[in-house]
Amino acid sequence: MNKPWFFLLLLVAGFHSVLAQVPDTRFTFQGKLEVSGQFANGSYDFFVYVYDAAAGGNLLGSQLIAGVSVDQGEFSLLVDAGDVFNAGPVWLEIAAGPAGGALTTLSGRTEVHPAPQSQYAEMAFNIPDGVVTAAKVDNTQVQLRVSGTCAANTAMTAVNVDGTVTCAAVHGPYTTTNVATVTVDGAPGQYTSLHNAVADMTNWCTDATKPCMIHMGAGNFTLPDVTLSIGGNSDVIIQGAGQGATRITAGSSTSPTSMTTVISSTVELTLEDLSIDWYGPAGSAYLVDVDGPANLYRVELSMEVTGTPTYSGFAVLRASQQTPQGGTTMHLEDASLNLYATGGTGPVLGFVLDVADWNVESRNMQYDSQLFGSNLGDSALVRFDGNGIYMQSSHDSYNAPGVHGIYQPSNGNGVLLLLSDAFIYSGNVGVKLDIADVRIEYSNIDADIAAVQLLKGNAFPSLSSMISHSQLSANTSSGLAEVLKLGSGNTLPTPQPLLVRFSSLSTDGSSPSVITNAGGEFDLTCMANTAIVGAVEGFFSTTCP
Repeated sequence: MNKPWFFLLLLVAGFHSVLAQVPDTRFTFQGKLEVSGQFANGSYDFFVYVYDAAAGGNLLGSQLIAGVSVDQGEFSLLVDAGDVFNAGPVWLEIAAGPAGGALTTLSGRTEVHPAPQSQYAEMAFNIPDGVVTAAKVDNTQVQLRVSGTCAANTAMTAVNVDGTVTCAAVHGPYTTTNVATVTVDGAPGQYTSLHNAVADMTNWCTDATKPCMIHMGAGNFTLPDVTLSIGGNSDVIIQGAGQGATRITAGSSTSPTSMTTVISSTVELTLEDLSIDWYGPAGSAYLVDVDGPANLYRVELSMEVTGTPTYSGFAVLRASQQTPQGGTTMHLEDASLNLYATGGTGPVLGFVLDVADWNVESRNMQYDSQLFGSNLGDSALVRFDGNGIYMQSSHDSYNAPGVHGIYQPSNGNGVLLLLSDAFIYSGNVGVKLDIADVRIEYSNIDADIAAVQLLKGNAFPSLSSMISHSQLSANTSSGLAEVLKLGSGNTLPTPQPLLVRFSSLSTDGSSPSVITNAGGEFDLTCMANTAIVGAVEGFFSTTCP
């Protein structure tokens, strides 16, 4: 018979019973047995020797285990060689052979250690009366049972080794760092005022690596005539119980507030699941004014001017911080921004969203401006006054019966506008951009003066502006109705052409003009019944490829 080769797979050693009066010294030994290079099968005898050294040493115990079933080399031995683990690790030497036959000693000894359960159970076994009391526990190693409590409006901050606790005052309903709660009734540990929660922020918002979170319960919260000023080093999130369920109000239609700015923030501000209403007098004012990006999710912001505005400079949401070109992105989703005002004879400049240098990602938004007057200038729903930024608008609705829809002033320096599945109605120009590129698809733009005006040229020369699968219309009853226009003053020597594909351009004005061109290029395809006025450079075809 060839000498078998033994390979250890798993070892669990030295489990001592806590309940027994004599420790259980048995342990399980598993391995694989090969005979002549093949896995052994059948019945085998094993003789286990336990030594205190890898070679030589003292024999601590031994046991013959006969008739062990071996399947594909695998076997398991329940060894009981006495209490052999008292002095630390031991080494096993094993002899094996067919049942009733000669045994062959396997080469090498295998080191084994008692399992952790064994050591714990052995300590328990050594407790004389078997009862664990505080006097028998080393509290530097084992935590005693917690027996302390905290008073009302305090929270547990530490558990001491003797079972007592350390408590501290609560600045919100949670012990979680950087969280506070504002409710109408002001339950213990909660604020009744958003101003108080912000003023006390240095006490409850202590982790500068996390945003400061303010939870607002359902109900109506009336703000004092004091701007809510938010600063510090952390971003701030104000979260309500739902749009309309949590309503924050400044002033009323019969008693307007004197506050010109409701919320002012020098950090990134996120508003979620709430409504804010502002009723104020005629004068420069901002509902939310952020020197940084602002994020809106499921929010309604409404601004109503109760007098007749004869001023310039007001907006529902203004992100005014000038940053390096291509700044941080603002996220606006499932929210509505509303402006209601009537202008007098003086100049008025008002916006629903006024953005400087912040990229904007807008989805499922409603922008509404009910601003009317005889001298509105370049008031608009959305104004971009920045450099190298983009707005990506998807499934949004723009309603501006008295002003521009989306506007970029002549001092701008590059906007990329991406409109998808959008609807724009404007009493002036639907999209009026200075230096810009546009990608408009599956959208409807209906305006009184012009649907789209691209006044100078390309902001991003590597891109081509495109309008596809969209409907553009101008509805002026008199004068020239410029549905689509590339304006004069094209500053780039070789601008990219404007590509128009599979779209409808129409007007009900007295002039049949649909497209006017002054210095730019059009590339028109599938544009049947399209009239062109002006010198056209580029390709025009009514035939679809």
